[in-house]
Amino acid sequence: MPAPPGRKCPTDLPMPSSFIEFQRCHDPETVEEIKTVLGREGIAYQLASSAGISSESWMGMSGRDAGGSIIVQVPADQRGLAIAAMDKEYLKSGLPDDHFLHRASDDDLTAMLGEADTWNPYDMAHARRLIDERGIDPAAVAA
Repeated sequence: MPAPPGRKCPTDLPMPSSFIEFQRCHDPETVEEIKTVLGREGIAYQLASSAGISSESWMGMSGRDAGGSIIVQVPADQRGLAIAAMDKEYLKSGLPDDHFLHRASDDDLTAMLGEADTWNPYDMAHARRLIDERGIDPAAVAA
């Protein structure tokens, strides 16, 4: 049965975004850096722990000491914004001259896109920058 005019059914109301894993951290400094950037950009986040302890307790020790990692989560619909915000932060510092990404082929860089969760965010930010600077079309390289 539809809702009376002017009233919304619960199924018509917007559902809150579900939070998804954004980044796992093993030290409180990295967590604080991410929280600062996300907060500055107005991106919601929450913290979880893989060690079964509260994120507040975890913040006083390293992730390795806590037996796990702290997980920064963002709303699923804000993940792209969160990546862009962190990329902007990581790109403030350039790559050292001897960094391996300077020698990476187009294929290597596009392969990184498919394995983003296995690379650290700093390297991924610079890989995306190099792909853009080189004018690489990842779809064309993969073909």
